[in-house]
Amino acid sequence: MPNYKFKQIELRPEYQQPIHDVTIAHCKESSEPAFISASVGSGKTLSIGAMAAHVSGLGGRVLVIARTGELVDQNSKMAWKMGVKNSVYSASLNTKSTFYPVIFASEKTLCGGLHTDFTTMPFNLIMIDECHMLDDLDTVALLEGKTDVEKEPSQYAKIIKHFTGLNPKTKIIGYTGSPYRGKKFWKKKLYDVSTMWLVSIGYLVPPVFGFDKNSNSYDLSEWTPTQDTGGGSDFSAKQLAEMQKAVTKDKQKTQIIMEEVVQICSNRKGGVL
Repeated sequence: MPNYKFKQIELRPEYQQPIHDVTIAHCKESSEPAFISASVGSGKTLSIGAMAAHVSGLGGRVLVIARTGELVDQNSKMAWKMGVKNSVYSASLNTKSTFYPVIFASEKTLCGGLHTDFTTMPFNLIMIDECHMLDDLDTVALLEGKTDVEKEPSQYAKIIKHFTGLNPKTKIIGYTGSPYRGKKFWKKKLYDVSTMWLVSIGYLVPPVFGFDKNSNSYDLSEWTPTQDTGGGSDFSAKQLAEMQKAVTKDKQKTQIIMEEVVQICSNRKGGVL
């Protein structure tokens, strides 16, 4: 039977266990890059730790990449809690260790160490946290040798090129809670966990947006977006500065609005402004 318990941490049966199962099954059948789409609050860190435990337990080497040192630290600490001994390779965390077969690394530091600390170090599994940050067109172009000589390849492109060169059978799994953009590199979505589904099964509280129509608010109707950014509109820097000036001018209204925020959040654990 599959192992779903790692020390005192057990994967949730509603979706973390199925994610673990489908990821293992995919890695057994294919070396094509695949990803899991899971909303914030779903526990992607647990899924990453579970796969690191599974592969390293079979004698394999695992590399987990994140964009920032903060995410690297978070993922590494959770892996330790799950019984996975691991090294951290991140300049912002003041450590560049490659001692254990499971390594958690930040993108920039890892890219800089490809031809020093990782020259001849292949991995069986590479996992990328926040994989929507990967430029899939650039990565595919580098892998296919079709890059623009005047354009420097992205860091993720260099990293994947390096490690798939060392081991063409390297499994690459991505995790993201952001909208998926492109199918050039990521060939398959293995699982999808939405925010509202997590709300429906009781793992997240229902989000509440905005105030009622009688609440105080700023009147910013005189400013209109100046450009379409592809899926949304944007304001110019000048407009944003003018809006900021208008908002901060009426300090009494700001106080009233913040008092309403405090009242609305009084029975909740947090809010986002």
